[in-house]
Amino acid sequence: MICDSEAVYANRLAQWLLEKKEMNFQIHIMHDSHLAEKFSKEQGIHILIVDDGIEKEIRERLAPDHMIFLYRYSASEEKGKNVRQIFKYQSADSIFKEILDICMQDEDPSCFRPVKKGNRQIVAVYSPINRIGKTTFAWEMARVCAKRGKTLYFSTDAYTVLEVQPEEEGFSVSDLLYFAGQESCRIGIKVSAAAPNDGRMQYLNPPVSREDVCQAGGKEWYQIALRILDEGAYEYVIVEPEGICQELFWFLDKCGKVFAPFTADSDLKIKRFLRDLQRTGYANLGERICWIDMGKDWRREILETFERGGEDGET
Repeated sequence: MICDSEAVYANRLAQWLLEKKEMNFQIHIMHDSHLAEKFSKEQGIHILIVDDGIEKEIRERLAPDHMIFLYRYSASEEKGKNVRQIFKYQSADSIFKEILDICMQDEDPSCFRPVKKGNRQIVAVYSPINRIGKTTFAWEMARVCAKRGKTLYFSTDAYTVLEVQPEEEGFSVSDLLYFAGQESCRIGIKVSAAAPNDGRMQYLNPPVSREDVCQAGGKEWYQIALRILDEGAYEYVIVEPEGICQELFWFLDKCGKVFAPFTADSDLKIKRFLRDLQRTGYANLGERICWIDMGKDWRREILETFERGGEDGET
């Protein structure tokens, strides 16, 4: 329930929350405190989002299971283990993160909407050639995909330099590995709530160290990417698997699409890479890799590739 002294704010917040595809909840907006109390007695309130314009006595009578208290000037004396305080005039993502955290703590599966398995894809950007702009290419691809559906980008390379200044305390690939190891954690929901945004796409900060990534092989990384798709209602997960030390070819082979940037003087390395694929039993992977010439208009090629293969490569 949203019980806010500003009607426009409450309506806009409710509309924004209803657009979150991964959640399965009803939102009630109450401007009349008497109606809110009546609703609370008859049906109960699981999560109450309320601002400091509503009197404390009324907030207490509503007796929600959890309260997200929105303050406008300074945090109040509102106490209790089920009370969370947030500055009101900031990104709605902050409120959404608190809601997700409450739902995950309660371990209530009814809060999360089953994801329809449609044209969802894990897309890999990998190349045997170094320092040719793989991250720039992958970042641009994620932006293109974000126009088509919910998209996450991350790199397993600890030395990746992102196309934006990463948030100092932002959710990282090391955090992803940690939460993936927690049996009760819905990592897709966790990522959806915690990952920073760049426009329409979300991204993870690089791993804290190379050793973090080497703990997991390609099969485990693939399962993590699948969980992100399923639980976080993503349609695209764009991965730079540079840091995967084991089962790299297995991972690439499972991805819906694999893009490999190259330059005009890369022939010898490409031949060695393809020979290595053939020698290890992944010749078919070599045949379906989409090679991208970074000396040409590769941005246009991204657009054309997804337009041609819009329904191909489902994961």
